[in-house]
Amino acid sequence: MTQQDEAEIAKLMREARDLRRGYADFFQWAIDRDLEEWDVATILNESLAAEGRTFFSKLRSRGRPDDPPDCEALDSRGTRLTIEVTELVDGKAIEVYKRAEKERRLADCAEWPREKFLAVLQERLSAKDSRFTV
Repeated sequence: MTQQDEAEIAKLMREARDLRRGYADFFQWAIDRDLEEWDVATILNESLAAEGRTFFSKLRSRGRPDDPPDCEALDSRGTRLTIEVTELVDGKAIEVYKRAEKERRLADCAEWPREKFLAVLQERLSAKDSRFTV
């Protein structure tokens, strides 16, 4: 690896660091959203496979500007399946986390009881659907 290669890698790492949100960064690939969405769908599929419950294969990212949906795959019958990745976060928990970070203390995680999870999920699905309904 050349010094120029190392400098380019360091530059990309700094750019990614500068773009990070500071919370819920586990799946975030700050410099490549298409890769981030594909990775989330891949991890979902791997998790399902570990339980013997996978229902899609041949996952591919559609990429900008061909989304939505974010990804496509084939179901068990070979039928095209579309996958839209969305993030579920608790805005109040983010505020608490950021305040705690400034004060250099720990913050509790948001709680997601079933009712809250289903309500927020339905809200996100409805919002995404309303943008693309003809």
